[in-house]
Amino acid sequence: AAVRTSASGSVSDAELAPLADAVATLAALVGKAPAQPALRDPAVAGRASRGVSRGPVLGAISAPPAPTGAASPGTSSTAGTSSTAATDAVQSPDAPRRAATRIADDLRGVDDATPVDKVAAGVIVAAARVVDLTSQVRTSAQAADQAAAAAAQTTQAAAQAAQQRAAQTARKAAERLSLAAYANGRVPASALCPIAFATGQQLRCDAAEALAQLNVSYRAQFGANLVVTDSYRSYAAQVTCTATKGSLCATPGTSNHGLGVAVDLGGGMQQSGSKQHAWMTAHAGEFGFDLPDWAGPSGNKPEPWHWEFTG
Repeated sequence: AAVRTSASGSVSDAELAPLADAVATLAALVGKAPAQPALRDPAVAGRASRGVSRGPVLGAISAPPAPTGAASPGTSSTAGTSSTAATDAVQSPDAPRRAATRIADDLRGVDDATPVDKVAAGVIVAAARVVDLTSQVRTSAQAADQAAAAAAQTTQAAAQAAQQRAAQTARKAAERLSLAAYANGRVPASALCPIAFATGQQLRCDAAEALAQLNVSYRAQFGANLVVTDSYRSYAAQVTCTATKGSLCATPGTSNHGLGVAVDLGGGMQQSGSKQHAWMTAHAGEFGFDLPDWAGPSGNKPEPWHWEFTG
């Protein structure tokens, strides 16, 4: 009953039905057993009275075995056999079937001519079937529980992966706006991200991540990293740039460098028509970078080295 109850959530009714039928059959047979059955053969009276009378259930028989070579007064050798069977039933999983076989043999009488107590023999057979089916149900329930646990783990892993993707999407969206609270050139280093392959250079985090991906593709083509000569530019640095380079630098406080989305590149990239610049022109857009029209060859201030992240 405990196995049927615990398995009801993981084993189908169809799988539980044979066990329920076996239990009902056993109960019906037990109900037919007489309180004190008549002895059909005086010659086996001692044997039969022990074998078929109502008594403790299998596994609860506690009568000590008779001394070696002799039966205890008032009992037959069946008592010792039944006690041994009961002990075996407790000691090992398949013991109930072995015990059932021993007790059934006791019920058959001294020889083939002795009538068999059909009710008692039927009880033994039915009990053995209940044992077998209980074991099967328990095994099925354990397998179903393990499968359910594995499915739950898979579902949980998928949910965690979805949460991570959502968090990453939210993070990238936040990074694109994360510098909106700061004035141009007034962004603290803590709000920027370093460019991994260019020591000392920083950009807005999504721009830095995209540039790193672009660099992987560039390095596969040219065998070297992109050369970054300038990236985020503070307000003070913009003032210095204007003082030293004049119109080549934007008015302090208006440069895209001050927003952390512009880089100046060298290593051949500063020359229009170079193979590096040609490659960059062909592939930069794949990673969200663009050469502004004003910086192009026909722009009002050509700067082939100046690239901006547009996402």
